[in-house]
Amino acid sequence: MVKKYKDLISIIIRGKNESRWLKILLKELDKQTHQNFEIIFCDNLSSDNTLSVLKKHKVKKIIKIKKYLPGDVLNKAVQKCDGKYIAILSSHCIPLNNYWLSEYLEYFRKNYDIVAAFGKQLPLPGTSYQNLIDLDIIFKNEEIVYKRDPYLNNANSFFRAKILKKNKFNSKITNIEDKIWANKICNKGYKI
Repeated sequence: MVKKYKDLISIIIRGKNESRWLKILLKELDKQTHQNFEIIFCDNLSSDNTLSVLKKHKVKKIIKIKKYLPGDVLNKAVQKCDGKYIAILSSHCIPLNNYWLSEYLEYFRKNYDIVAAFGKQLPLPGTSYQNLIDLDIIFKNEEIVYKRDPYLNNANSFFRAKILKKNKFNSKITNIEDKIWANKICNKGYKI
Protein backbone atom coordinates (compact mmCIF):
# COMPACT_ATOMS: atom_id res chain seq x y z
CA MET A 1 0.00 0.00 0.00
CA VAL A 2 1.52 3.33 -1.04
CA LYS A 3 0.52 6.53 0.74
CA LYS A 4 2.00 9.85 -0.29
CA TYR A 5 3.57 11.49 2.73
CA LYS A 6 7.04 12.43 3.89
CA ASP A 7 8.38 8.99 4.72
CA LEU A 8 7.61 7.18 1.49
CA ILE A 9 10.43 4.75 0.71
CA SER A 10 11.10 3.64 -2.85
CA ILE A 11 12.49 0.11 -2.96
CA ILE A 12 14.46 -0.77 -6.09
CA ILE A 13 14.76 -4.52 -6.59
CA ARG A 14 16.94 -6.03 -9.29
CA GLY A 15 16.71 -9.55 -10.61
CA LYS A 16 16.83 -12.05 -13.42
CA ASN A 17 15.02 -15.40 -13.17
CA GLU A 18 14.84 -15.19 -9.38
CA SER A 19 11.11 -15.76 -8.95
CA ARG A 20 11.89 -18.33 -6.25
CA TRP A 21 13.58 -15.68 -4.09
CA LEU A 22 11.27 -12.90 -5.21
CA LYS A 23 8.24 -14.76 -3.82
CA ILE A 24 9.93 -14.88 -0.41
CA LEU A 25 11.21 -11.30 -0.59
CA LEU A 26 7.84 -9.76 -1.49
CA LYS A 27 6.10 -11.69 1.31
CA GLU A 28 8.68 -10.38 3.77
CA LEU A 29 8.23 -6.83 2.51
CA ASP A 30 4.49 -7.19 3.11
CA LYS A 31 5.33 -7.89 6.79
CA GLN A 32 7.46 -4.79 7.32
CA THR A 33 6.33 -2.52 10.16
CA HIS A 34 6.87 0.49 7.88
CA GLN A 35 4.37 -0.06 5.07
CA ASN A 36 4.64 3.24 3.23
CA PHE A 37 6.72 2.07 0.29
CA GLU A 38 6.63 1.56 -3.43
CA ILE A 39 8.54 -1.06 -5.41
CA ILE A 40 10.44 -0.46 -8.63
CA PHE A 41 11.53 -3.77 -10.15
CA CYS A 42 14.38 -3.92 -12.67
CA ASP A 43 13.90 -7.08 -14.72
CA ASN A 44 16.85 -8.33 -16.73
CA LEU A 45 14.83 -10.31 -19.31
CA SER A 46 13.59 -13.01 -16.91
CA SER A 47 12.26 -16.12 -18.60
CA ASP A 48 10.79 -17.71 -15.46
CA ASN A 49 7.56 -16.56 -13.75
CA THR A 50 9.06 -13.36 -12.30
CA LEU A 51 6.49 -11.11 -13.99
CA SER A 52 3.54 -13.12 -12.68
CA VAL A 53 4.99 -12.98 -9.15
CA LEU A 54 5.28 -9.20 -9.48
CA LYS A 55 1.72 -8.95 -10.79
CA LYS A 56 0.41 -11.05 -7.89
CA HIS A 57 2.06 -8.60 -5.45
CA LYS A 58 0.73 -5.59 -7.39
CA VAL A 59 4.14 -4.24 -8.36
CA LYS A 60 3.34 -1.56 -10.94
CA LYS A 61 6.72 0.01 -11.72
CA ILE A 62 8.70 -2.48 -13.80
CA ILE A 63 11.73 -1.56 -15.87
CA LYS A 64 12.74 -4.11 -18.51
CA ILE A 65 16.47 -4.26 -19.06
CA LYS A 66 18.10 -5.73 -22.18
CA LYS A 67 21.74 -4.90 -21.44
CA TYR A 68 22.54 -5.07 -17.75
CA LEU A 69 24.96 -2.45 -16.51
CA PRO A 70 24.24 -2.01 -12.78
CA GLY A 71 24.77 1.75 -12.57
CA ASP A 72 22.72 2.42 -15.69
CA VAL A 73 19.87 0.22 -14.42
CA LEU A 74 19.89 1.88 -11.00
CA ASN A 75 19.96 5.38 -12.50
CA LYS A 76 16.87 4.54 -14.60
CA ALA A 77 15.10 3.14 -11.54
CA VAL A 78 16.01 6.14 -9.38
CA GLN A 79 14.27 8.39 -11.93
CA LYS A 80 11.03 6.48 -11.26
CA CYS A 81 11.28 6.80 -7.46
CA ASP A 82 8.83 9.03 -5.61
CA GLY A 83 10.15 8.38 -2.10
CA LYS A 84 12.15 10.61 0.20
CA TYR A 85 14.39 7.58 0.74
CA ILE A 86 15.53 4.88 -1.66
CA ALA A 87 16.37 1.30 -0.71
CA ILE A 88 18.16 -0.99 -3.15
CA LEU A 89 17.89 -4.77 -2.92
CA SER A 90 18.91 -7.76 -4.93
CA SER A 91 16.05 -10.25 -5.33
CA HIS A 92 17.84 -12.81 -3.17
CA CYS A 93 18.47 -10.41 -0.24
CA ILE A 94 15.68 -11.18 2.20
CA PRO A 95 15.25 -8.87 5.22
CA LEU A 96 16.08 -10.66 8.44
CA ASN A 97 13.13 -9.19 10.33
CA ASN A 98 10.02 -7.01 10.02
CA TYR A 99 11.92 -3.90 11.09
CA TRP A 100 14.31 -3.68 8.12
CA LEU A 101 12.76 -0.51 6.66
CA SER A 102 11.82 1.11 9.98
CA GLU A 103 15.35 0.61 11.37
CA TYR A 104 16.94 2.26 8.33
CA LEU A 105 14.38 5.06 8.51
CA GLU A 106 14.91 5.66 12.22
CA TYR A 107 18.68 5.71 11.77
CA PHE A 108 18.43 8.29 8.96
CA ARG A 109 16.06 10.47 11.01
CA LYS A 110 18.64 10.60 13.82
CA ASN A 111 21.76 10.93 11.65
CA TYR A 112 21.32 13.77 9.17
CA ASP A 113 24.97 13.62 8.14
CA ILE A 114 24.60 10.07 6.76
CA VAL A 115 23.53 9.97 3.08
CA ALA A 116 23.80 6.23 2.41
CA ALA A 117 24.01 3.01 4.39
CA PHE A 118 24.19 -0.69 3.73
CA GLY A 119 23.18 -3.71 5.72
CA LYS A 120 24.72 -7.03 6.47
CA GLN A 121 24.16 -9.73 3.89
CA LEU A 122 23.73 -13.24 5.26
CA PRO A 123 24.55 -16.38 3.27
CA LEU A 124 21.77 -18.28 1.57
CA PRO A 125 21.38 -22.05 1.47
CA GLY A 126 23.92 -23.35 -1.04
CA THR A 127 26.33 -20.42 -0.66
CA SER A 128 29.85 -21.48 -1.63
CA TYR A 129 32.58 -21.73 1.00
CA GLN A 130 34.48 -18.84 -0.64
CA ASN A 131 31.38 -16.60 -0.53
CA LEU A 132 30.81 -17.54 3.12
CA ILE A 133 34.33 -16.31 3.92
CA ASP A 134 33.83 -13.14 1.86
CA LEU A 135 30.53 -12.33 3.59
CA ASP A 136 32.12 -12.88 7.00
CA ILE A 137 35.02 -10.56 6.17
CA ILE A 138 32.91 -7.79 4.61
CA PHE A 139 29.91 -7.63 6.95
CA LYS A 140 30.66 -6.97 10.60
CA ASN A 141 28.27 -6.77 13.54
CA GLU A 142 29.24 -3.21 14.34
CA GLU A 143 28.41 0.21 12.98
CA ILE A 144 31.13 1.78 10.84
CA VAL A 145 30.81 5.35 9.57
CA TYR A 146 32.86 5.98 6.45
CA LYS A 147 34.22 9.47 5.81
CA ARG A 148 37.00 8.29 3.52
CA ASP A 149 38.12 4.98 2.00
CA PRO A 150 34.44 3.93 2.00
CA TYR A 151 32.62 0.72 1.35
CA LEU A 152 29.04 0.33 0.10
CA ASN A 153 27.11 -2.71 -1.05
CA ASN A 154 23.98 -2.31 -3.20
CA ALA A 155 22.64 -5.76 -2.44
CA ASN A 156 21.01 -4.16 0.64
CA SER A 157 21.45 -0.39 0.76
CA PHE A 158 19.56 2.76 1.73
CA PHE A 159 19.93 6.36 0.50
CA ARG A 160 18.61 9.87 0.91
CA ALA A 161 16.79 10.25 -2.41
CA LYS A 162 17.75 13.90 -2.97
CA ILE A 163 21.45 13.03 -2.73
CA LEU A 164 21.18 9.94 -4.93
CA LYS A 165 19.19 11.81 -7.58
CA LYS A 166 21.89 14.50 -7.78
CA ASN A 167 24.81 12.02 -7.69
CA LYS A 168 24.24 9.21 -10.15
CA PHE A 169 26.02 5.89 -10.41
CA ASN A 170 28.59 5.34 -13.14
CA SER A 171 26.41 3.98 -15.96
CA LYS A 172 29.15 2.41 -18.10
CA ILE A 173 30.88 -0.09 -15.81
CA THR A 174 29.97 -3.76 -15.31
CA ASN A 175 30.45 -3.93 -11.52
CA ILE A 176 31.49 -2.04 -8.36
CA GLU A 177 29.14 0.85 -9.19
CA ASP A 178 28.37 1.04 -5.47
CA LYS A 179 32.01 1.32 -4.39
CA ILE A 180 32.80 3.96 -7.04
CA TRP A 181 29.72 5.95 -5.97
CA ALA A 182 30.74 5.69 -2.30
CA ASN A 183 34.21 7.02 -3.05
CA LYS A 184 32.81 9.92 -5.09
CA ILE A 185 30.28 10.84 -2.40
CA CYS A 186 32.78 10.72 0.46
CA ASN A 187 35.17 12.90 -1.55
CA LYS A 188 32.34 15.49 -1.56
CA GLY A 189 32.31 15.42 2.25
CA TYR A 190 29.30 13.13 2.82
CA LYS A 191 29.26 10.12 5.16
CA ILE A 192 28.18 6.51 4.65
